Amino acid sequence: MEKMIRIALVALLVAAPLTAAAQTGSSHAARGVQGSNRALAVSPGSCGVTDLVSFNQFIAGRPTISAFQAAYGCLHLVLPGDVSTREIRTDNSRYFAEVDSFGRIVGGDFQ
Repeated sequence: MEKMIRIALVALLVAAPLTAAAQTGSSHAARGVQGSNRALAVSPGSCGVTDLVSFNQFIAGRPTISAFQAAYGCLHLVLPGDVSTREIRTDNSRYFAEVDSFGRIVGGDFQ
């Protein structure tokens, strides 16, 4: 009986980190971190936009919120009415969007 308990504990200790690693990998894929537009305008290794020309062209196309999240899933999108802190971010990683009556992003700024 004691041997079975030890085996079960060892199995739990091994399974917990593996499960956490699997969930982390799948959440990045679900948020669109590896999207094609992101590779053009977001700097590698961080979540900040570096190519503002491409980003502004994307916004000029009036994307939906879901299209924005698919293309720039790594960025923090703040919509009107969302509560957000006002700490200074110099890496363009948080975008405060302006949305029209149809739910399309028509402008905004990084803060």
